[in-house]
Amino acid sequence: MIRSAFPKLLSNYQRNLIQYMSLHKKKIHISVLLAGLLISSIEAQAQLPRKAEFELKKVKAEKSDRVKHILEKMRSSRKEFNLQEESDFEEINSESDEFGETHVRLQQKYKNLKVWGATVVAHLSAEKHLRQHSGKILPSPHIDTNARLLPENAILIAEHDLGKKVEYDTKPIAELIIYPVSEHRVAERFKNEKHLNADMMEEIPLRNLLAYHVHLNAENNPAGGVSMDYIIDANTGDVISKWSRLFNAHAIATSSRSQYNGVVSINTNSYSALGTSGYELRDMQRGNTLRYGESVAGNTVWYARPEGTGETSVDIATDTTNTWGDGFNYTAGAGNDTRQTAAVDTAYAIAATWDFLKKIVNREGLDNKGTAVRAIILDQGTGANATWFPSSLTGRFGAGDSSNNYKNMNSLDIVAHEMGHGVTAAGSALGLTGKVESRQLNEAVSDVLGTMVEFYVRGGAWAAGSTTIPNAASGANWTLGDQVNVPRLMNNTTTWTGTDSSAAPHIGGLPFSRAFYLLAQGGNGVTALGNDTAFRIFYRAWNYYFNASTDYVGARQAMITAARDLYGSGSIQEQSVWNAFGVIRVGPMWTSNACGTLDSGRQLNYSGIKSCNGLYTLQVNADGYMALYNGQNAIWYTNTGGNTLAYAAMQSDGNFVLYKSLQQTGPQAALWNTETWDYPQSYLRIADDGNLIVYTSTGLPLWSRVALPSNLLPVVGNGGNTSVNSAQLIPPTAPGVTSALNKNESHYYRIDIPAGKTLKADFVGRALTSTYGGGVTPYWNDKWEISISSVLGGDTMTATDAYNPRKTVSYTNTSAATISAFVKVYQYIFTFSSEDVSIPHKYSVAFKIE
Repeated sequence: MIRSAFPKLLSNYQRNLIQYMSLHKKKIHISVLLAGLLISSIEAQAQLPRKAEFELKKVKAEKSDRVKHILEKMRSSRKEFNLQEESDFEEINSESDEFGETHVRLQQKYKNLKVWGATVVAHLSAEKHLRQHSGKILPSPHIDTNARLLPENAILIAEHDLGKKVEYDTKPIAELIIYPVSEHRVAERFKNEKHLNADMMEEIPLRNLLAYHVHLNAENNPAGGVSMDYIIDANTGDVISKWSRLFNAHAIATSSRSQYNGVVSINTNSYSALGTSGYELRDMQRGNTLRYGESVAGNTVWYARPEGTGETSVDIATDTTNTWGDGFNYTAGAGNDTRQTAAVDTAYAIAATWDFLKKIVNREGLDNKGTAVRAIILDQGTGANATWFPSSLTGRFGAGDSSNNYKNMNSLDIVAHEMGHGVTAAGSALGLTGKVESRQLNEAVSDVLGTMVEFYVRGGAWAAGSTTIPNAASGANWTLGDQVNVPRLMNNTTTWTGTDSSAAPHIGGLPFSRAFYLLAQGGNGVTALGNDTAFRIFYRAWNYYFNASTDYVGARQAMITAARDLYGSGSIQEQSVWNAFGVIRVGPMWTSNACGTLDSGRQLNYSGIKSCNGLYTLQVNADGYMALYNGQNAIWYTNTGGNTLAYAAMQSDGNFVLYKSLQQTGPQAALWNTETWDYPQSYLRIADDGNLIVYTSTGLPLWSRVALPSNLLPVVGNGGNTSVNSAQLIPPTAPGVTSALNKNESHYYRIDIPAGKTLKADFVGRALTSTYGGGVTPYWNDKWEISISSVLGGDTMTATDAYNPRKTVSYTNTSAATISAFVKVYQYIFTFSSEDVSIPHKYSVAFKIE
């Protein structure tokens, strides 16, 4: 039986409840742990099981009920999410997949206002088990929602900042929102690292603003298309942020001449009206759902306004004989046949991309509803560029720039790239909140689609109606836009550097493009999966796990999750994802330390994780047991059956907990736990001998299924070492120490350092949040402090960051003899309430002499 203990809670209310119970010696018996028994009826699972067609039809028929179920579950979990009753969730979109899972994208709201950037995707299995949601849920903002600035004035401020006259397609509106302000920075413990990795960054919340979101949209503006977003402070009128939403990049005509694709067949539509007849570039077989404002369906290609007139009108591409194009690049003054050539290329590329999405991932068009798209070509305002207007499913493709040898901007990969922006806008909305890395990734995911469509077409798969993507094809390559002379390499050598925050989206997205290339083609220690497998992992992450604010670290985790869903935990496919992102310095490579590990913040459910030698698997089963398997035999399990929504989490506070469900995470819902809270960023390892071990982020064991040898265990602090004279002696073989401090208290440890050796002390302590700060925000001066000094004088001292209380400090014995060094741990807390003062705050220090 587990002794009196309680997993640290996620809300302030729950945390206070734990402290109250601890102080008053109340007993809670969470569960009885049974080990060493065999459960032959419980089988280990790999990837998600595919469902039969009748099961998928049932899930789709129950879509509205499933969405309602998810919303009810999310709303009933407000306390666990640290949300007040004024907070709510609203459906953005939803769809189901081949596993029978329903994915519902939700917008977080506060007092009926959007919390900007706070979108999550909830995942419900066919059996109605709710998996971990993707994305961020932010604490309730505690903000006055009465604006001083009128919405019409916010629009005027945005227009003034834009600085040019605009002829709007739709009237601008100003939407009142909650805008969280944060700082993206290198975590304190990594500030001295020479080679930054994306997972060394942290997002620090600063404040919440009441603001207006203003969108200015003008597709046919004479001075060039405009699609700008503004965040305007609703009280001061200041422009907080701004960014462009322009993402740059049934008769049959059987002998249409294109510039980039040779002689091709395209779908056209015959018409007869007002005494004239002919054919228009309207594909009646694709895009059968009407675009807003149109009376005829079908994907269409239009010519931009006539040269030099400044008109805002567009004309659908037509021909009287259904004989299109001459195969030449269009320049100003060229004839109608050359003009048609650009139309043929565009229509061909739209059809290819449409069919690619249907054949490869069973997607009905860009919005998965079959809504028609429109292309406007040879646009003067766009020039040597291509842009996408998400609100109207319209791409605008420039004529290029002959003076710089840029051809017409409608090659196959460029058109598919722009259509990728349409897929993103209809699904994850990646980058549409203005976050820099999210916008960079938006461009990168479109590059992936553009490249894969090119391989699909050039490799003959489209013509054959294939459902797979070839790995090689004549005329296909990993360079976007090479045919129009604006090449962008997927197989580049870039890495995430931490200095790309100001890089243009296309440039900042290159590391992701490289990661996908390595995933598909291999290299730099990455096992090639092939184009088809790589794209399926990518699409699942893009469509079901990315959200509006996903950054590089989030993209990596989404790709890992997608690989596990499709191919199983620890699979070659998952390993390749780890390694592809590791090459670009986003997370670690797959190593012996990565396999068999449940990292901080990760959850464990049906997919499970394997030991590095593949002999042992830990997973939570559908009936609520968490079990460790050797092959198909459960050698250890928790006696927690009957909890069909159970899941386990390696919490960021260091505790590994099995909960009744995602919605129930209080002490009353804990089925089992390791009692290792207050050691931030700890992780769980499945050893090759079948042991389960929870380690601190500094590598000290805190809990194990089977007892470890004493020489591997940290020394437990005696608590009486509050001065140099009472310093606790640490044996030279001990890996470290664990202890706990009260407010403004110090502990001292004595360690002998041989001549010429260096003592390294790696510290981590409980995050210094307090009830005064709502359980979330520490006072700016709260800190842990660690120092090393010696009898020779000379000392080193450093303070941790209140948010990320980990720090490494070292001391070198430069003398010719062994000396005694003293490690001091000090805790300075300014704001803890009287309740908090009585609670010791845990810490650990790993020692290494080298």
